[in-house]
Amino acid sequence: MDMNSSLEKNVEKVIGGKIHTIELLEEQGCTSEVRRVYSDNSSYLLKSAYTEKYRCWLKSEATVLENLCGKDIPVPKYHGFIEEADSSHLIMSFEKGINLTAALRKKSSLPEKKALIKSFGVFLHQFHEKPLIDTIKRENDWLEEQLKKAKSYVDRGQTDGSLELLNHLMQFNKL
Repeated sequence: MDMNSSLEKNVEKVIGGKIHTIELLEEQGCTSEVRRVYSDNSSYLLKSAYTEKYRCWLKSEATVLENLCGKDIPVPKYHGFIEEADSSHLIMSFEKGINLTAALRKKSSLPEKKALIKSFGVFLHQFHEKPLIDTIKRENDWLEEQLKKAKSYVDRGQTDGSLELLNHLMQFNKL
């Protein structure tokens, strides 16, 4: 999907410069459309979501990135969030690298793939061992909130999962 001129102008306001090139990235997620935006002085990642559920997820991602800005945590830098009538857009720094899915595709042997997954797991473990930053601490239980959201998705038919699976997860959470 091409950017409309209104969105392009809003992105230029956020990045503080003129857009020269917009490139749809080869690697796409299933919840958003991902583009690289080039300007005079830098390049940015633009994630765009078009359905209600994914727009909500993108807004949550934006809030977390904004709260982590300036902290000693290896995440992209938050630049801005744009909400339109039928879409939402997160602008962040473009970080060079490769995502885990693409890295796994490039490896041919099972031991190489296992090593990648293990190293990613070690990173996630170390990341989650860090003390919580005040700006992202919650009063309510995070998992409980996610299960309530999942219930609303199941009720509206917005998930591949079933009510039976959700009930099983909810029971497991009570243990």
